[in-house]
Amino acid sequence: MGFDLYYVHLIEFNVRSLLITCLITLLSTSTVATGAEVTATYFSGLRDRGLFSLAESVALNRLAADDLSNDERAALSLELSKTFAQHAIHTLDTEQIDLYQRAESVIEKFLAVQPRHPRALELRLQRAMIDLERGRSLRWTAELTRSDSAALSAKGFLKKAATELQTLSDQIHKAFRRRTRGIASSDDRVDPAELYQWEEQARLGAAQAMIAAARLNPRGDSNSNRALQEADRLLEKLARGVERNPITRSAKIWRAEVARLSGDGQAARRRLADIEPTSLTPQDRDAMAAVSVRILLDEDKPDAAAELLVNYRKERGSLSGELQLLKVQTLVELERAARAINVPELAVDVQRQIDLAVERAKVEVGGVWAYRCRLAADAVGNERQFGPEIAAQIERAERLAATGKTSEAADAYFSSAEAMVESGDSSAAAKYAFRAGSLASSENNYQSAKKFFLAAAKFDRNDPLSAQAHLMAAWCAGRSSNSQKAIAEYRRLLEEHREIYSSAATNAEATLMLARLEESRRQYSRALPLYRDTLTIAEKADVARAGIARCLDRLLAFLAEESAQADDPKIREVRQQQLQEWSNTASSEFADLAAGLPDVETRWSPHDAEFAVVAAQRLSKLPTNQTDLALNLAERALRSSEFQRPNDREFWQKIGEAADGLRSAIRVSAGDFSGGLADDSELRRMTVTARISLLQDLRLRLSELSVGPRTQCGRLMLKIVESVEGNGSRLKPAERWLLAKAKAEADIAVGELDRAEQTVEQLTQMAGSDAGRMREAAQIAERLGERGAERTLDLWQRITARLPAGSDEWLAARINSVEALITLGRLDEARKLIRVTRLLAPNAGDAELRNRLNELDAATNSDSARPNSR
Repeated sequence: MGFDLYYVHLIEFNVRSLLITCLITLLSTSTVATGAEVTATYFSGLRDRGLFSLAESVALNRLAADDLSNDERAALSLELSKTFAQHAIHTLDTEQIDLYQRAESVIEKFLAVQPRHPRALELRLQRAMIDLERGRSLRWTAELTRSDSAALSAKGFLKKAATELQTLSDQIHKAFRRRTRGIASSDDRVDPAELYQWEEQARLGAAQAMIAAARLNPRGDSNSNRALQEADRLLEKLARGVERNPITRSAKIWRAEVARLSGDGQAARRRLADIEPTSLTPQDRDAMAAVSVRILLDEDKPDAAAELLVNYRKERGSLSGELQLLKVQTLVELERAARAINVPELAVDVQRQIDLAVERAKVEVGGVWAYRCRLAADAVGNERQFGPEIAAQIERAERLAATGKTSEAADAYFSSAEAMVESGDSSAAAKYAFRAGSLASSENNYQSAKKFFLAAAKFDRNDPLSAQAHLMAAWCAGRSSNSQKAIAEYRRLLEEHREIYSSAATNAEATLMLARLEESRRQYSRALPLYRDTLTIAEKADVARAGIARCLDRLLAFLAEESAQADDPKIREVRQQQLQEWSNTASSEFADLAAGLPDVETRWSPHDAEFAVVAAQRLSKLPTNQTDLALNLAERALRSSEFQRPNDREFWQKIGEAADGLRSAIRVSAGDFSGGLADDSELRRMTVTARISLLQDLRLRLSELSVGPRTQCGRLMLKIVESVEGNGSRLKPAERWLLAKAKAEADIAVGELDRAEQTVEQLTQMAGSDAGRMREAAQIAERLGERGAERTLDLWQRITARLPAGSDEWLAARINSVEALITLGRLDEARKLIRVTRLLAPNAGDAELRNRLNELDAATNSDSARPNSR
């Protein structure tokens, strides 16, 4: 006939029952409970009482032991995975995902080491059941929230589970046949009865996965119909067993659910009625009641479904989590029916019953089922508040957002907000317009976001959300473009916000945003009063301090540069006066702001540290004597960087480096050339940039010092030059040029004139045809006196050749050439150069240059000069 042994066993369930009993009796490896059975019983008891954490802790501790046998490790891995998976059913979101992943990891870790263990099939079965449970959990989420993304994920897990469970069913069946025929295999230590039970579990799980997947598709869908037919085929075979077999009873109940989903309520009722009631457990009865309620809801009989649940509670004393959910869904349908027939009193009464049902579910079952009850109740909340049309718009927006269609979702939310305004609910309209703006801004669609946020602010000015929405509109305006028009709009909205929402909590943030805008546009004098306005707000004080420090620092740098470059003496005088006034302001204000810093550096924010570094750096350069305060701020910034802050480690490392270098630079700038940098390690801790900056400061001070301090300063400069030269390949051309100048000047300061001559030669080569650099090299060569006069003369002559005759720069260069000739004692050449200069440009230069030329002419023609002419 071609029947294999397995199908012979299925011909009559009584024969099958007898065979299983015989197999358990005759082929069992032991007449007493095995270690695996004891372990399973213990952990099952903990799970049934909801003691998941305890069960997980016990299993993990036992698995950590080194003396476990492979069988013990297999049993514990299985129970730990089951515990994680069952625990996950009662959690949500990331916690649930983590528990499912841990459940999977336990199995996969064991199978990676013991792939051919006798109980490997059971472990693989548990792994597939995890996918089934994940898919079913996501199916509930998709059904209650109408989330397409959850539905898509659920389908993926359910398809994977169905495929793996069917494959396992076939593999377990083959193992069962080998075992009953006495064929040796790795499964020899597993009872045939266990193998048979695993096979039934795999077939039931595969059918459940197909049914859950079918529920995700519309009724009558061809894919759903095929899945239901295949599930019914699997269940029909399982349903032939004896009633006292739990899998047989489950199969019969699930067959009733298949009939219901196929649209045949009467067939579903018949299948439930055929189940022998004497063997039913409480869980079986709950499952049958759930199917019966769904049949009535399918038939649009929520009143009958409610009555059934009331009677069932009276009979059983309580409702399971699924029945609690069905009760809420039944009441939701009753409320909709009451509103459809325009009986508002009844609708309000049912609404109260829904709220009570949700609260009761929270008390009686709690956890995930209480959460699902709340989701079901919320489904009618939008209809209740806005009516079916607006509720449908909101639902569409939520579906679009869930599937990643963010821009379309934002438009849909805003459409619903406009409809709410028309219906008179401006507060709700503001909420949904704000949501639309948030979605649009997340897509960098700032123009649309600005529109949505401005509408949200306008819908209800008295709502606290209005101020937030208006500020967000300003932010979007600032992000939309760098054009002058966009910047003007950004400034206008911020100023408008400060006027309209002057008493709102957002006013301080708007003020800071406006201050940052002015600072970014280099309007420091405009930004300063804005930053000062927020100093009194505790949570913004650190940001304001740092902003004030930056603005004062940059303003002073700008004034110093303008003063140095101004050709007009009057403009130069004005700039110098402004620089003095702002220097005094900065000195005083930095001292006041420093007093407001937190006493303990561990409490410093990044803005506090930034203020300390910027203020210390600027104070060290001010003509006012604030060295002590500058040094104190640098040392406090350094201490603040030493406390570990994992989230901002890179920032605090930079603060530490800057503060360390700044501390040394301040001491050196104060004249401590010998002790300012106590040792080479302190110099190495400074960044290359900080060392170069310090070198530039020392260069500027060198000419002002007397002989002793100048020598110390020169030695320190040489030490810095040596430390930086090792980074030559990474230095910029301008930094290499500065390094060479500093080296030459330092050699002159310490009396190393031979080495200075060599460096000047190097500078000449580096200068090339750059007139500016040749001028700097010539000025350094002049300090060598007669030893550098030839090089000085050569450089000034080359510079003169590149300048337009008659210009002030040309005349100054020729005067410097005359001075070099005089130093060399070549007076005839000097006199000749003066005469030619006057012939070429008799009116060249300003009064100061002409006076210098006249003085040189007089010097070369004096009686004392003539004997030296060559």
